[in-house]
Amino acid sequence: MPQSLSKVIIHVIFSTKNREPWLDSTIRLRMHAYLATICRDLGGEALRVGGVADHVHIVTTLPRTLSQAQMIEGIKKPSSKWIKALGARYRGFFWQRGYGAFSVSPSQLDAVLQYVGTQEEHHRSCTFQEEYRELLRRHGLEFDERYVWLCVGLRVNHSLSRAFSALSHYDWTPGAMPQAGMRRRLWR
Repeated sequence: MPQSLSKVIIHVIFSTKNREPWLDSTIRLRMHAYLATICRDLGGEALRVGGVADHVHIVTTLPRTLSQAQMIEGIKKPSSKWIKALGARYRGFFWQRGYGAFSVSPSQLDAVLQYVGTQEEHHRSCTFQEEYRELLRRHGLEFDERYVWLCVGLRVNHSLSRAFSALSHYDWTPGAMPQAGMRRRLWR
């Protein structure tokens, strides 16, 4: 076959560092538009970007030339730089290390797009932690509460739902260190 074709749709979720409410109504829509532009510039197609003050959801196609990790790094780094350039108010902004990424089947795409589009309404009665736990459970991913909130860093794909990167699972800020045994395993 002389041509490589691909259409992989992912639902990516990541939060602001420590889930601080940086993305208030004055900046949220601009950030969402910027995230969609970055997806396009990376070769993906942002189908929907949504979220609330402390996290974002991005439903996008994964370009065939980038890995999932490259795509998300390519979204987070420039968007963090962009918001900091808006003024002194945003100089302390950071995205949380890690992310959640879930594959989206075409048959479920409309439901996922609606879900992402109604985040403000959804979070009137549900916290980010409750939402994220439910998404992990719905995708069949086992997780340990002691570590999942150190950093939202699980990479999920339906076909590999139990595989994830240990390093992106942790936030190494002071006071957020995992147990000593976990540090030894991570630094080998």
